[in-house]
Amino acid sequence: MSDTQNLKRRLAIVYLKEYFEANKHLPVTTNNLLDYLSFKDVFIERKTLIESIKALKVYGMDIQVEKGRKASYFYQGMKQEENDNV
Repeated sequence: MSDTQNLKRRLAIVYLKEYFEANKHLPVTTNNLLDYLSFKDVFIERKTLIESIKALKVYGMDIQVEKGRKASYFYQGMKQEENDNV
């Protein structure tokens, strides 16, 4: 893997944050997220995507998951407790 590809993979979480913020309160599927990343020329596995979403939750993003045949993610905003500390 080239250095550029490696750096782009590291930026995946930033791109995911941007995508969730642009699609606030809308259902987003795993395929939507992977397609967006591929548009940005970033290719990650589903497992890495799930770990990135978990990291965004730890960061303070309120991302709800609706499990089912096709999981959907809903970004509701930043968690309230994080906003109080600002």
